[in-house]
Amino acid sequence: QQVSHQCLSIMNRVTIYQADAFTSNSFEGNPAGVVITSNPLSDDIMLKIAREMNLSETAFLVKLENNNYSLRWFTPTIEENLCGHATIASSHILYQEGYANQNEELVFESKFSGILKSKMTDNGKIELNFPGDPSTEIKDGVPESLLNSLDLTEDDILYYGYGRLDVILLLKNPDLVLKNNPNYSELSNYLTAVDKRCCIITSIPTNENDQFSDLDCVSRVFAPNDGINEDPVTGSAHCLIGSFIRERLSIDDRPIQAYQASERGGYLELEEFINEKEEKRIYLRGSAVTVMIGTMFY
Repeated sequence: QQVSHQCLSIMNRVTIYQADAFTSNSFEGNPAGVVITSNPLSDDIMLKIAREMNLSETAFLVKLENNNYSLRWFTPTIEENLCGHATIASSHILYQEGYANQNEELVFESKFSGILKSKMTDNGKIELNFPGDPSTEIKDGVPESLLNSLDLTEDDILYYGYGRLDVILLLKNPDLVLKNNPNYSELSNYLTAVDKRCCIITSIPTNENDQFSDLDCVSRVFAPNDGINEDPVTGSAHCLIGSFIRERLSIDDRPIQAYQASERGGYLELEEFINEKEEKRIYLRGSAVTVMIGTMFY
């Protein structure tokens, strides 16, 4: 016992938080690890910590000056370019644990996606200012490999297009989204062939879909090449979903209400806008809840 304590005393350690994002309830939404340090960790250590946490993403923040932080995201297998739910989780932890005052805006300097901003809204949700992601329709038909991987026919699909990072399919109804059972091996091959990160399937509820009557879209997101067959709730994918649904439904006077229909499920509020540089951006709003605080030794 004494030797064990001595060993722990000379090991490196980090405090690690775990929060569920895009939900107000524990065990729902999308869980993310959050590590906050004063000096950067090595890429190797960050990947090993993310692998040990075994969550879809773990966020690593380094305090800079004022309320600025460098921010990187790792899955258990790779570094991500952009991650919404782990940024929501990071913002929640920074506010809840007293790293920042709740009336202050947070500024994140990301490696691949530039400057990202976050703030607490008046109703207690966290609002991310993320890059917009307009879609481009692919009009020469849906590839057979994608149809087979999702067990869909062309008649099931109203729209097929690409965003900056992801593929998006608009399906005829929410049932096709909810009941979809992908062949992840085939889907992985398709995503590799088109050099995209995720496959998004989404739908627009009609009056017949009573359980979704207050929503504008119901989606699922698959990312087998990132080590995540189905992501519980994907903030960054909703940069594309939000831009697409806003244009499809001509919604300009209110936020879009979105639900990601994974087993855990989560709700997002989306609002596209043009910034002072004439760039398309999107507000992603959601809640988060802390589920664990601990110390990791290495």
